[in-house]
Amino acid sequence: MTEAGIENQWVRRVGGHTNHNWNMVLAEDGKWYFFDATPNKMRYDLHFFGDTLAQKVTRATGTYWSYFKYDKSLYPPVAD
Repeated sequence: MTEAGIENQWVRRVGGHTNHNWNMVLAEDGKWYFFDATPNKMRYDLHFFGDTLAQKVTRATGTYWSYFKYDKSLYPPVAD
């Protein structure tokens, strides 16, 4: 994304059974959104989404995965 000129930040999950990382992307509307290119079996479109869907996916996957649990103090606020 950086090479394509898209402002982004790499996000690291906290907890969970495996390592998982994704990006935050600054959109033209001036808001940050998540972008997760990792293939998933949950059938959610995780290519450009806000905090509401991230929390829904995290609840659906449970504490074993803690899918989108991260330290929010390290990153800018994400759109809903």
